[in-house]
Amino acid sequence: MRKVVIKIITFAIFGVLIASFAVWGIGDIFQASQPNSPVATVGEIEIGQQEFSRNLSREVNRLSARLGSRFDIEQARALGVVDQVVSQMVGGALFDQKIAELGITVSDNLIKQRISEEPAFKNSTGQFDPNRFIQTLQASNMSEQEFVQRLRRDVLRQQLVGAITESAPAPRTLAETLYSYREETRTARVIRVPNKSIVDLPEPDEPALQAFHKEFSNKFMAPEFRAIVYVQLRAKDLASEISVSEADVQQEFETRRDDLSIPERRDVDQIVFDDEAAAKAAMDSLRDGANFETVSQELTGQPPVDLGTIERDGLPDELSDIAFNLGQGDVGDPVETSFGWHVVRVRKIQPGEEAVFEKVREELTQDLAMTRAIDGMVSLANQLDDELAGGASLNEAAESLNLEVRRIAAIDRDGRDNQGNPVEGFPPERFLEIAFDTAPGQDSLMTETSDGDFFILNVNSVTSSQLRPLGEVRDQVVQLWQDARRAEKAREIAKALAERARLGASLEELGQEAGYKVEISEPLSRFESDPARSFASALTSKLFELSPNEVDTVAATDSHIVLQLVEVTKVDPASKETEVTALREGLSNAMRNDLLEQFAGSLRGEYGVAIDQVVIDNVLAAY
Repeated sequence: MRKVVIKIITFAIFGVLIASFAVWGIGDIFQASQPNSPVATVGEIEIGQQEFSRNLSREVNRLSARLGSRFDIEQARALGVVDQVVSQMVGGALFDQKIAELGITVSDNLIKQRISEEPAFKNSTGQFDPNRFIQTLQASNMSEQEFVQRLRRDVLRQQLVGAITESAPAPRTLAETLYSYREETRTARVIRVPNKSIVDLPEPDEPALQAFHKEFSNKFMAPEFRAIVYVQLRAKDLASEISVSEADVQQEFETRRDDLSIPERRDVDQIVFDDEAAAKAAMDSLRDGANFETVSQELTGQPPVDLGTIERDGLPDELSDIAFNLGQGDVGDPVETSFGWHVVRVRKIQPGEEAVFEKVREELTQDLAMTRAIDGMVSLANQLDDELAGGASLNEAAESLNLEVRRIAAIDRDGRDNQGNPVEGFPPERFLEIAFDTAPGQDSLMTETSDGDFFILNVNSVTSSQLRPLGEVRDQVVQLWQDARRAEKAREIAKALAERARLGASLEELGQEAGYKVEISEPLSRFESDPARSFASALTSKLFELSPNEVDTVAATDSHIVLQLVEVTKVDPASKETEVTALREGLSNAMRNDLLEQFAGSLRGEYGVAIDQVVIDNVLAAY
C-alpha cells in the first residue's frame, strides 16, 4: 500500500511539473516567432521582416553618412532610430490601407514622367540620363523595380495627404498677430545691487548657526554609503592563463583561411547604352583605338560610370564574369542586364593574397584563448550561481572556486568614498546602479557587461544619509549664512530704491546717491535667453508685465535688480512681408502635421495596429 501511495504522489508531482513546463517553458517554444512572422500588422497589410530590415539599414546608412561615423544597431535603438522606422512604416501602411479602400490609382505614364523629371537623373543639358539613373540606384542599393514600386506608393500617398492638408493654410491674421507678439522689444533702465557689495555683516552667533544648520539641513547632508563585496570575472584575466596548442591554431587557420585571405579587387568603370546597336558601335570605336572616356562622352553625353574598387561578388553575375576575366586596361564585349547594355573596362587589378599561417599565428592564438576564456567564464559564472543557489555566501562560493573577492569599505552613488575621493577598480557598467538597488545582506544577480565580463556583488552594510554635525561643516555653514544675509540685505536695498522711484525720484538720482551704476539694457524680446543681454533670466518676463515708466525689482543669481520700462518698440507686420509669409508657411505646416497625426490616429482605430516586439528583437539580433 505504501508503494502504491508513493507512486501516486510521484505521478501527481511529475504531472504538475509537466503541466508547468507546458504552460511556462515548452509553451514558449511553440509561441516563438516564425521566420516569416510580420514585424507589424496594419489592418490587412503585413510589414515583413525583410522590408523592415531594408528600411532600417537605409536609415542607419543615411544617418551614418550625415554624422560621418558608422553606428551599430544598439546605438540606433538608443537614438530611437528603430522606433522611428517602425512608426514610419506603420503610418505608411495605414495610408496604403485607406488608399486601397478608396480605390486611388496612378497611371504608368505619370510614373515615367516623374522619373524623367527627377533632377538627380538629368545630365548637364537637362535631359534624362539612364547612366545617372542606374548610378543613383546602385548607390542607394536599390533595383529599378523596387524604385518604381516605392515611387508609385509615394505618389499615391502624396495624393491622399494632399487631399487632407491642402485646405488647411494658417490665416494671415494669425501670422501677423504672432509675428507682432514675437518681434516686440522693450528696453529697461536698471540698477544692480550686487550681493557682494554688502560688507558690514556681523559674525553669526552660535544659536544663529545652529538654527541655520537645521533649517537648511539638506545642504549639509552626508550621502548614503554602502560597503560592498564583489566578484568580477574578466575574460582577459582568464585568457592570460589559457594555453593554446599549435594543432588547434593550425586547425583554426584552416577553418578561417578564406576570411583571413585578401580577395582580388578591381577598379571598374562602364558605359551603359539603351540598345545593343549603340553598345556595339562603341565597341567598334574602342577597337579602332578610341579613348574610353571620349567614346562615353560622345555617345552618352556623360563620362563613364565609376563602379569603384569591387570584389567579384560586388557585381551582378553577368558583369562579374566579364570584369574578372579581363586583363588590366582591357575592355569587355557588350553584355546585357536589366539596366541596359554594358561595356566594362578594368582600370586596375589588385591581386588577392592567400593567408600565411606564420603571419596570423599570434592573432589566431589570442582569438582562441579569448574564445575559450569567454566559454570558461560563462561556465564559471554558472558554477558560482549554483554555489550561491545552494546556500553558500558570496565569500564561500568564491573561495570554493578559487575566485578573488574584492571589497569596497564605503562608496556613494557618485562612486566616491567617505573622504570624497573616487573609488577605483570596480566594473564601470551598472555597478553603482545595482549596488544601490540591492537590499542590505543580499546578493545581486549575476550581471554581464558589454565586454562580455561578469560581476556579482553583496551589500554588506548601509550607512544612511545623515546630517553632518555642525562642527564638521562649520565653515561651510558660516559661508552660506553670510551669503544668505548678503542676498537678503541687497533685496531690501533694491526694494527701498524701487519704492522711492515710484514716489518720483529718478533712477539716475538714486543710483548716484547710493553709489550704484545706472545701465540701459539692449532691446529685449519676450524670448531673450542670454543673461549677458538681459542681466537676469527673470528680468525679461518681468519687463513685459510693466507699463511704460513703471518700476519693479527682480532677483538675479548674484544681485537684486531695480528695473524701469523706458521704451516699447512694436513692429508693423505689413512692413515685413517676407518674414510674415515665412511664419505663415511654418504655421501652415504645423497645422498640416497636426491634421495628419489626427488622421493617422483615426486610421489606427479604424484598421487596428499590432506590433510584434519579439519579431523586431529577432531581426535586430541578426544584424
